[in-house]
Amino acid sequence: MKQFRAMKSVCSFSLLVYLCTFSTPVSAQSDSVAFSLKKGEVLDLLFLIQKPETQALFKDYVRTAFPVGEEMSYKSLTGFRIGVNLQGNYQPQSLILAKWDNMEKRERFLTEIEDAVPDFHERRRAIWSSFCLTYYEVPSDINFAVRKGKFTVITAYWSDNERAFGRFKQEWLKEVQRAGGRVSLLMEDGKSPLGYFYQPDLLIMTEWENEESFELFHLLNLKMNHKGVKHVNQLALNY
Repeated sequence: MKQFRAMKSVCSFSLLVYLCTFSTPVSAQSDSVAFSLKKGEVLDLLFLIQKPETQALFKDYVRTAFPVGEEMSYKSLTGFRIGVNLQGNYQPQSLILAKWDNMEKRERFLTEIEDAVPDFHERRRAIWSSFCLTYYEVPSDINFAVRKGKFTVITAYWSDNERAFGRFKQEWLKEVQRAGGRVSLLMEDGKSPLGYFYQPDLLIMTEWENEESFELFHLLNLKMNHKGVKHVNQLALNY
């Protein structure tokens, strides 16, 4: 796992710069980024791969599409570079977080954006080679943080058997605790719009003291009984 620090992916720089400038997390300090969402708000998680030499297209996208979202309560939170793919077959460059006031406004944006920006989806395809979006209605007030110096991992699981997967999930969470990890965020029942499908049955953010402590869990995780698991995507954040 030592290679994690050396294996840096090229981030979608223009988007991350925009988010660092205009994002609205609860607190953004040099050692942490903290978030607070209320029950009923909607959390967006976007996994992106940006095409090269698309900065000008992105600036125009921000100018035309972002105001429409902001009128419907869209707020950029922040973005993180993805360090390395730990499990699965998907290696995005960055993870972007955003939020909306409620599900009605979030889904109204999806149905009305093309009235304001007719080539909205074409613009996205021109900028990003991969744009995977999951949005979640927050079931109760949540607070979580990403802390510098810690090893933060995003794990997404797809299920093919609800009962067996439920047992796997409980064992997985117990192993995280035994190995000294901490669950920062756990989301289920996400949605993905047509054309942007990335809809895991379970998405978990875990925090580890360092890479070595995660590696102990990782070795145990790989040996677990994966009955009920259809697919996994596990990524380390760079922060």
